[in-house]
Amino acid sequence: MKQDSNSVAVTYIGRRPAYLDRLYGSKLAFEQGQTRALAAPLARQFLRHTDLFARAEGGDVTAATDNTPDDTAETLARSRGEGDAKTTEMNRVQDLRDQVVNMDKNALELYARTNYRMELDKRLSVGKLREQVIGFIDQFGAL
Repeated sequence: MKQDSNSVAVTYIGRRPAYLDRLYGSKLAFEQGQTRALAAPLARQFLRHTDLFARAEGGDVTAATDNTPDDTAETLARSRGEGDAKTTEMNRVQDLRDQVVNMDKNALELYARTNYRMELDKRLSVGKLREQVIGFIDQFGAL
């Protein structure tokens, strides 16, 4: 398979028989000598590690083994989708934290009781109650 004009062929040359990218979030798996066509920005990141990756000379992209197809595009799309879901959840939690910062004692007590079934001691300061509710969000997630 030939690479397209917007990609760079990168070959795994590391010592280990296989490599799984967790550093750049692509979740691409390489086997020894395997070449993948990567988008230029991602290829630059991989090629920084000269002990693991080299630019492929011929431009041919090879699968991990002869009977498995090149799954680079599918793997990148899947990891991008997982990243989008994670970002959405992080934004949701941050929005909830921002709402808690603006609540008064009564609203904090009602929110904790309704969403987490936890009773707050209203004798504490608003700041302490906010810390407790944010602790519930961190511990149990955004509900």
